[in-house]
Amino acid sequence: MKKLLGKNEIEDSLKRLDTLTQEEVRMAIAEILRVTHNVDDNVRVVLDGAQRRCFLVIQAVLNVNMARRERCKRRYATDSTRCRRSQTLVTF
Repeated sequence: MKKLLGKNEIEDSLKRLDTLTQEEVRMAIAEILRVTHNVDDNVRVVLDGAQRRCFLVIQAVLNVNMARRERCKRRYATDSTRCRRSQTLVTF
């Protein structure tokens, strides 16, 4: 009877250890998922900021070109051949 009782205690202890190990693995996976989501959110914020800056640069270049064109039209209202197109190189 003692052997049976001891064997059951060991089996119960091993089952409990297995359950605790599985819980620990689940908690680790949940933490990894949380960190991954935080990184993903931060990357989105950075990309959104880069897109906004890109839009502002393009808008500024277009505004400068439009202003040049308008000045050219006013200055050379009769002779449009004297207006040169400006070439702007935009790099990111």
